[in-house]
Amino acid sequence: MYVRSAGAPRAVGGAQGRAWAGARGERDETPLETLRRAAGWVLRWGGRSPASPLSWEQRQTLVRDLRRHFPHFTERAEALSRAAGCGPIWVALADPGSRAFGIHPEATAGNALRCTLPGAKRWLLRDVRSDGGYRSCGVAVPWCPAHLAGVNEAGLCGAVAVDSPLFPTGAEAGAPSPERTLPPAVMAPGWLLLDQCLERCDRVERALSWCKRRPGGGRARLLFADARGDAAQLAIEGNRRVVMRPDPCTAVASSDVELRCDPRARTLSLVARDAEPVVWACEPGASAR
Repeated sequence: MYVRSAGAPRAVGGAQGRAWAGARGERDETPLETLRRAAGWVLRWGGRSPASPLSWEQRQTLVRDLRRHFPHFTERAEALSRAAGCGPIWVALADPGSRAFGIHPEATAGNALRCTLPGAKRWLLRDVRSDGGYRSCGVAVPWCPAHLAGVNEAGLCGAVAVDSPLFPTGAEAGAPSPERTLPPAVMAPGWLLLDQCLERCDRVERALSWCKRRPGGGRARLLFADARGDAAQLAIEGNRRVVMRPDPCTAVASSDVELRCDPRARTLSLVARDAEPVVWACEPGASAR
């Protein structure tokens, strides 16, 4: 599935929602059915969220934090939900880490990022130019309007692996523990910072600086590499940020589909078994319209 969009957040989200709804076959479930059965943090604006383990109070806090700290994401999510025919506003913050989506980002010796993707998933390729931002090409899931891995026209690429989108609730954490059951100061998940970095930053140093200053909770790893040869890994745990240098991977993980983000060539490549690579170029100055 592929979508190209440009402009304001609502235009970008609406284009993704229409692409998702239009790609459904006669026997496929509807977007709303997909959301209702999605395993993870599925949130319905102002209503009951059957797939969410959050309490009503926690959902209200999450909605507030998303609107306050990730307003573009929130507007895209609202437009996506309506365009896909889901009616009331839904947004899926399902874990994009190995447990739910199967993304395993690694830094290669050539300073590119490589991610292994399960081929059975219906991945969405997004080619986006938001108003005032860099054009970026990346991979996402149809129901969440944010890159999970991608590259921008300025030569920055990034990928995300999530351990937990939010701090564990009491049900997830097992034995009750006051430290683990208290919600973080900001419940909006920090992995959404990747999308902001690809929109705003042209090098690893600036992406790290942005992530250190911006709020976001949960536990996640963001991997960055740029055309200048710099690479870094940022660990997020609640309000804590730790910068590490990623170790180059030494072996190709077994996968049906491999995603490669090359910051120097500014390309995004999908490599499937026994098939020719499919390459998207994120050329500077090119329009995403």
